[in-house]
Amino acid sequence: MNVRENKFFGNSVESPLASWRYSDAGALYFACAPHIARGECQVILDSNRFGGNTAKNKGGALRYVNTNFTTVYEEVKTGRRLQSSGSPGGNVRDTNVYRNNKAAYANDIASYPASYQYSISQNGFDYSSKKGEEIVFAPGQDLVLTVELYDREGRLFNDEQDASCSLVFDKKDSLKQGTTILNADSVSVNGTITFSQLNIRQEPNTTSDMRVIFSSLELFGNDIETLQSPAPFKVIARPCNKGESYGLALTCLPCEPGYKLYEVQTRPGECQPCLVTEQCYGANRTSPRPEYWRSSPESQNYLRCFNPEACLGGTIEDPLGRCA
Repeated sequence: MNVRENKFFGNSVESPLASWRYSDAGALYFACAPHIARGECQVILDSNRFGGNTAKNKGGALRYVNTNFTTVYEEVKTGRRLQSSGSPGGNVRDTNVYRNNKAAYANDIASYPASYQYSISQNGFDYSSKKGEEIVFAPGQDLVLTVELYDREGRLFNDEQDASCSLVFDKKDSLKQGTTILNADSVSVNGTITFSQLNIRQEPNTTSDMRVIFSSLELFGNDIETLQSPAPFKVIARPCNKGESYGLALTCLPCEPGYKLYEVQTRPGECQPCLVTEQCYGANRTSPRPEYWRSSPESQNYLRCFNPEACLGGTIEDPLGRCA
């Protein structure tokens, strides 16, 4: 079917049922059965104008659920016309014009989820990754894992509310590195699945393969390998830092106030209790108590002052000690 040089202005679609799919597409709704070959089910859009169309749910102007519309493009320099059901790349322009169309999701063209990206946030550090890239985390410390779904046009699929996913580690890695997952509950809102208190325990300074397995995701009969059989990505448990104890449960946890740790532990150990001459603020942050001073921020050689009243002790900001 060829749809050419038409004007679709001011069309609107709204159903009393918010989830009913025919509240989608203010102008054209294209639903080709999955078993029909692409060449036998084709809608070609050429030099049309879509303006002021609205839909209650998806696609202010257009919506497709299986086969994409075939769009006619024009090369800017040569004027040569070509057809594509995706983005052809190069210096081309769409012969169709979209203006002021509105919908809850995708003002102009709505499709279906086709890819995803994930990111990790932990202790103020963000690790954003695309499919196949590695991420780094502190083992045993709570983190936020976010999985975002994107449609065929590369937009966040923010109409998705019901999708869920689980995290699966390679069995060999789980046995070798002792990898376990705690607090793996997730919430899906507007195309974003969030694990808000995820806790991964894995031997520090090791790497595992992890997969995101999606469920309750409507693909309208499309074969989307990136969502149906997602590739694994590398998950790297970083080494424990100074001020973190290497726990028997395969964790790197900061020392609590009253304890300290200056060295990097490469095998299970404990934080050291604070000396009577020092103040311990947690991790590797310490300072001298009043009447004492030291020569460097991590020195454990606390010296009593010749005039004790002149030494006021230290703080987190003044780890050597202050003088009166």
